[in-house]
Amino acid sequence: MRWIAVIALLFVSSGSVSAAEPPPLEAFAEFDDISSVDISPNGDRLVMLAGTDHGNRFALVHALSTGESKPIPLGEGFVMGVSWLSDVFIQVVFADRRMVDAGDDRTDVRRTLILNVDTVEYYELSSYAEIVSIVPERPDEIIVELPVLRDDRNTMAANLSNEDAIGFTTGIFRHQLGDRRSRRRIDIGNQDTSYYRLGTSHEPVIRVDFDDESYEIDVYARLGDTHRWTHIHDEKLTIERYGRRGKRYLGTISNVLGMDRNGREAWFWQRVDDNRTVLRTIDLETRELTDRVIASPVADVYTALIDWRDNAVIGASWHEGEPNIVYFDPEFAELHATLEQMFPDDEVSLSSWDLAFNRVVVYIEGDTTPGDYYLLDRGEGAMSLIASRRRGLGPEHVNPVEVVHYTARDGLEIMAYLTLPRDRDPSDLPLVVMPHGGPEARDYFGFDEWSQLLASYGYAVLQPQFRGSDGFGRDFVRLGHGEFGGKMVADVADGALALVERGIVAPDRICIWGWSYGGYQALANPAMFPDLYRCAIAGAAVSDLPSMMRYAETRHDGAAVDYWSEYITDWRVNRDHLIDISPTTHAARIEAPILLIHGTDDLIVPYQQAEAMAEALRAAGKPYELVAIEDGVHHSYRMTYDQKLQLYRALIGFLQRHNPPD
Repeated sequence: MRWIAVIALLFVSSGSVSAAEPPPLEAFAEFDDISSVDISPNGDRLVMLAGTDHGNRFALVHALSTGESKPIPLGEGFVMGVSWLSDVFIQVVFADRRMVDAGDDRTDVRRTLILNVDTVEYYELSSYAEIVSIVPERPDEIIVELPVLRDDRNTMAANLSNEDAIGFTTGIFRHQLGDRRSRRRIDIGNQDTSYYRLGTSHEPVIRVDFDDESYEIDVYARLGDTHRWTHIHDEKLTIERYGRRGKRYLGTISNVLGMDRNGREAWFWQRVDDNRTVLRTIDLETRELTDRVIASPVADVYTALIDWRDNAVIGASWHEGEPNIVYFDPEFAELHATLEQMFPDDEVSLSSWDLAFNRVVVYIEGDTTPGDYYLLDRGEGAMSLIASRRRGLGPEHVNPVEVVHYTARDGLEIMAYLTLPRDRDPSDLPLVVMPHGGPEARDYFGFDEWSQLLASYGYAVLQPQFRGSDGFGRDFVRLGHGEFGGKMVADVADGALALVERGIVAPDRICIWGWSYGGYQALANPAMFPDLYRCAIAGAAVSDLPSMMRYAETRHDGAAVDYWSEYITDWRVNRDHLIDISPTTHAARIEAPILLIHGTDDLIVPYQQAEAMAEALRAAGKPYELVAIEDGVHHSYRMTYDQKLQLYRALIGFLQRHNPPD
């Protein structure tokens, strides 16, 4: 393969502020200038999500053959992404900020628009429909899966009561792009069908049925050229209960992900020894599991990489600390290895490619960039810069991130991400500990907006993956059960102490900041370890657990209560425990000044939680500030530009007053 060192700007200029001072807060508050870059099947056009100074988004369509660009305004809704469905149509996925009634609840709305980029005509796809494939051989057609009403009362269906004979099932259909009402049936499942998976010919080849009364799963396959479903696997799933209503279904086959390119094996998730998740295959003809297994000794392998051209699983990715990617397909593997040699200090991903696999969009992120999109032309051996994700943040503003490990006080090893200010000696630094939300979640290696913001202003940032975090196997998650306000909190403090012991951080220059469960940590830590922290910033934080559980019980049938119960135990039975681990209970123990930040339209953790903590601190005579983000919702990535700017001004201003970086 020929490579030419051509780094040419295609059509978006990249500028940044001087490195002599931190970038302005506005540079972090802005939406990504460019994201979701996708190349059309014929390789002639790019589409990407682009933004204006204050967050209004548009789809930018760029013709590579003529150099012409066409912006298509998308309005003020929160756009999750854009991608090609053909050489003419794109899909635009929204998660609207407006709310609608859903019973007694209000909830966000997700919707998909089908848009003709030539005529700018569009229509909304059914909210229940999931696009599962585009069809290169029929360029104006897509395959969708959606629930349908099935009536078997007057058919030959065996031994069905009237109750079982009518109900919703899953169907798979052809949809003609441009025709809102188009829907041609490919297959309709029975009363237990959960989902389908397509083969390399874009026809359904796997069907998975699940009986939610007997907890039995059945997997069917279409073998060879037949359209007849052949039963290849069945098992009774084990039920893992949590809370009073929650259930997890565990079995040999957890979720079929897709077909291997050999057309004979299907890839699926499997939890090994009830701990870590792996990817492996089943041979559809022999009906036996194969020895092809993708596994990590420390992390769950969740993500299958799919080639849109034939729906084949071509690789897998996971995060042990830094990202790991493996390709099964030799052509993809060779290309990815070559790109890693070109960008040895950055993480490389193949974002999209055309039908001929000639033009490939490559995304680069790491210590040298907050994110750059390149266009690789394999035939020409040329690589061009399409655009930078953040034009206001140049390479000189990206702070290095490293993976560190430390030992908690009970001997458990904890992994963490450490971001260091790039122009400072890594000794006796001021530290901001930044625990993630969830708590069954995790952070990832790469450009993190909050970490980079804080490091740009002179702070080291530690993101500990405390016990209970996701991604490291169920055993690690279970270590957090019952430790919501105990060992999980101590794990975070132990991370700060480890950096002090290593001389990286000054012992009297430590603050903590977090959002959601991270906000709870930011209140519980200075209450549990009052001599450790100089200040604390709690965003969207739970502070009064009994009232929080009463609120959560009223929403979405109390599903959140079941989830939280694993970490805090049954709140109805152990009310005294909830009171004991509530930061409001221990406000008098806190010595550090506290900043509370909360959105007034937060439906996950209501604003009243911030008010309760403010009242507890006031009654205890402790210094605090309360910043209300008007109309702010819970998930910070859904904030508007103005809301983010308000948050960042409050955060940096508070830190500079109470823990100056110099």
